Parts: sequence; structure tokens; C-alpha cells
Amino acid sequence: MKDIQVREGYFSCHYDNGFVLFTHRLSDGKSGLETMIRNNPDAGSKEVQDGFEYYYSEEEEQRDYLWLQDQTNMLELTIPKNVELNLNELISFLEYQTIK
Repeated sequence: MKDIQVREGYFSCHYDNGFVLFTHRLSDGKSGLETMIRNNPDAGSKEVQDGFEYYYSEEEEQRDYLWLQDQTNMLELTIPKNVELNLNELISFLEYQTIK
């Protein structure tokens, strides 16, 4: 990890390989995610992979994944397009991490 940024309502961890993991703390994660998707038409499409539900979008330089961690935390993972990623390999780690 090369940097952590803390802002009101979220913090982000920036890694050397270009990955960025945002943790958005919301009073109601589900409605927060729905609002974010509704207010940003380019936010992506809803996907389900092995029972794991997330939103996915792809831009010129990166791919973004958004999902609910629990009732109050929404996670967003940004990955450079030039990095090969098998989402199945990450799901078990990301879905079950406890955020304190």
C-alpha cells in the first residue's frame, strides 16, 4: 500500500499496482448504493457471479466494482484495465472481511 486517504464519509487505500479500494460509510448502505447508481447512469450494470452481487463498469483506463459489505459499508474496487483479474479469486476475501 502506498497511500490512505480519509474523507468525510469514506476512506480509500491506494496500492502500488494501481488498485484503489474505497470504503463508503453510509447510514443505509443499500439505499446509498441505489442512489449512487441512479445518480450516475454510467455507474454500470448489475452483475451476479457465484451468488455475489455487484455493479460493474469499465472506463478507458480502469474497471470499477461496487457492492455492499454490510448494512452501513459500501465498497468500491478500482482496477487498472491492464491488470488481469479473476473476480472469483477475490470474492471470498472481499465479501467476508470485517470492517471495524
